[in-house]
Amino acid sequence: VGFVDHGRLRPILYRASVSEVLTPYGDPSPAWSRMEYLDEGSFGLGYLSTGVHAGEEVPGNALLISPTLPEPTQPRFSETYNRRVYLYERDAGNVMYYEQSNRSFERHGAELVIGFMAPLGNYTYGFNWVFREDGSFAFDVALAGEVFTKFVGASACDSCRDILQGPGPDGAPRDYVSQGDDRNGTLVAPHVVAMNHQHWFNLRLDFDVDGAANAVMENNLVPGGGKGGSVEDGMAMRDDRAFAAEHTVFGRARDAARDMNDMTARSWTIYSPASLGPTGRPAGYTLMPMGNAMTVLPAARAPEAVGFTFHHFWVTPYRDGQLYADGQYPNQSGAQYPDTLYHYADSSSIYDQDLVVWYSLGVTHFPRPEDYPIMSNMLTGIEFRPDGFFGHNPALDAVAPP
Repeated sequence: VGFVDHGRLRPILYRASVSEVLTPYGDPSPAWSRMEYLDEGSFGLGYLSTGVHAGEEVPGNALLISPTLPEPTQPRFSETYNRRVYLYERDAGNVMYYEQSNRSFERHGAELVIGFMAPLGNYTYGFNWVFREDGSFAFDVALAGEVFTKFVGASACDSCRDILQGPGPDGAPRDYVSQGDDRNGTLVAPHVVAMNHQHWFNLRLDFDVDGAANAVMENNLVPGGGKGGSVEDGMAMRDDRAFAAEHTVFGRARDAARDMNDMTARSWTIYSPASLGPTGRPAGYTLMPMGNAMTVLPAARAPEAVGFTFHHFWVTPYRDGQLYADGQYPNQSGAQYPDTLYHYADSSSIYDQDLVVWYSLGVTHFPRPEDYPIMSNMLTGIEFRPDGFFGHNPALDAVAPP
């Protein structure tokens, strides 16, 4: 991924990929406690991808690409997978808009979408990379298909009967947890429970922001030394709401295993210490976390193949062969399996190095009756915004509409 900036191609990402997809189910019964799938490591997202058609699964203007994948059972040790990758442009609405004194400025834009769809059992995922004219880009995944269900004896919602009792005495809050057939799921029809579960997607992002030597800092909101209300020149002054941005530069991989924090508006910037903008700010791209989840897995499992779910953000130095957060052979792994992101994030330096950022994106799905029998698509993702990479908004250089 790169950006042509006034005729010069500036690198941003050398390689971006989905390194793993994990779905653990929340039912402890013997038949369901084994429901924990590592779809990329066990099966391969590309091999499970589905062919799409312009005007059906994707817009009519889509360009469809047929990749060749290794296949040792074929005479040429490969096989062509028809219409697996799609690429299309779509309307992005107003990229910019400004109005003052009955005069306005607007810039309409377009987005470039590149992706593929993979049916993985009962779910189908649509993996999309979205590129915009202002230099930002995003990854989003659409979750579609059907929820996993099981038959139960109950014909009515047990937790609903409890909830209808209302709050406690004097209006105090009262907690309810079902003890019936729907304790670990939702009764979506009489005698049918859809099971609670999580989805985890790990992205491997080999950044090369203006070159291979990069660094990472975490950005957090901190109170900015306000003293409270005061009066100056007869006007009430409010400086108790002042705040600042605190930037934490990481030096070692193990210190950069971090989690999102809405209280501090936390984000992470990957930048080049050697590439400075007009104000001296280093050229960078900021990873903006959006919706996410905390893992339901117990802490004792952090060293295992599923360990990438225990933090949202990881950074490691580039090493040949480290392509998957759960290692090369997760379906053969055990408790002492060393080929995982948990072990990659050691004491190695990550300042002014060739870096790989790993981002774990989680969704907790408490099913609803409306998810049955076929659910509506759910969408989740993250954004990457230029931060010091340009001297001004690059969308201003885009071709204006006629």
